[in-house]
Amino acid sequence: MPTTHLTRQTKRCTISIVLAVVSLAAALVAAEVLLRLAVPPLDRDLSAMRLAAARREGLSFDPRTTLEVLEDLRAEGIPAFPPVKPFNFLRRTLSIEGREVVPLAGVANATTVFNANETGEHFVYQSDEYGFHNPPGLHLVGNVDITVIGDSFAQGVAVRSDQNIASLLRDRYPQTLNLGMGASGPLIELAILHEYARPLQPRIVLWLYYEANDLSDVMKESQNDILAGYLSGPPAPMLRKLAAPLNRALIDFSNDMLKSYKKSLATARPEPSRFVACLTLAETRRRIASVLGNTSHSPRDELKKSDRDLDLLRRVIRTACDWTEGWGGQFVFVYLPEFARFSDRWDLCADSLRRPEVLAVLEAEGIATIDLLPVFQRHDDPKTLFPFRLPGHYNATGYRLVAETILHGLPPPAESVPE
Repeated sequence: MPTTHLTRQTKRCTISIVLAVVSLAAALVAAEVLLRLAVPPLDRDLSAMRLAAARREGLSFDPRTTLEVLEDLRAEGIPAFPPVKPFNFLRRTLSIEGREVVPLAGVANATTVFNANETGEHFVYQSDEYGFHNPPGLHLVGNVDITVIGDSFAQGVAVRSDQNIASLLRDRYPQTLNLGMGASGPLIELAILHEYARPLQPRIVLWLYYEANDLSDVMKESQNDILAGYLSGPPAPMLRKLAAPLNRALIDFSNDMLKSYKKSLATARPEPSRFVACLTLAETRRRIASVLGNTSHSPRDELKKSDRDLDLLRRVIRTACDWTEGWGGQFVFVYLPEFARFSDRWDLCADSLRRPEVLAVLEAEGIATIDLLPVFQRHDDPKTLFPFRLPGHYNATGYRLVAETILHGLPPPAESVPE
């Protein structure tokens, strides 16, 4: 009798444990599902969100990958290339005629397929004779009205070539040169200013600053000795003179990069389905790891441990302004806000939290500034300035608002004098 009683007790205990484990597992999976529904997904899911938004709005959306677009263009006999970004050379250099250089632009005179499709159309453009996003023939000494310096927002990612900031400025300032390059931060941009704008001495330099990542970028870029050298008495500009051999090297680099990417795709393990990801609590584990990795300090605290990033930014902007004013030009800093400013569902990037400090640096240095954040905030619905009301670059309406605000704050253009 005691043995029977013990056996029944053991069975009840086992059943209770199994039920508890099953209930806990079900609760965790339910929490995973709710987390995925309630909290914005990772960046890799933005493409799916854009596609779904396009379908809801009855808009066409090109489902091809960047690689597929490239291969389709090449199959048609068009020499298309992926974007070669200066960021690719932070830990390497190219040897051009015995000199080690950091390339600051893409392949020249080529169809460039940027790795971005935020509107339903891939960002494809024809590069100019130095690899920037311009019509040909704008790199004229003494005949440039405006030079636009910046990252992918300056470059015009996500819109057609006639809808980016520089193109819109050309309506009033025909000789506007776009020197924007994706994934570039302030130190790369200073190098671009020195190599490609300084010899031309533009009347106005517009320095576009994207609040979400430029402070972090300047720290990464400062680890490169060649880029850091632009802050301490750089040599005379040379990349324009090395254009032909540099472009040949960039074509080889681009093709090698494409081959490596294809090889990595062939050997990559497929991502698990959403069902499997939910069962393995992928999102829950990722967010727990993220929290545990930041238990001792917030992003703002981490950045405030040192003001080296702010000091680097100050030095870069001061140098750029001094160069510009040295040839009789006008330097204007343009502050660009990120999407998270206008949505409760997305967290502000750590760099964006430093806005008051960045503006304080500009004020202390006496830098002329056009601040787009209050302009966006006054808009009836700022999220409509971004494709499908989702994080990313501005849409055509957003870029036009930026261009119009800049034009409102600039003097009338001077008469252009042919070279």
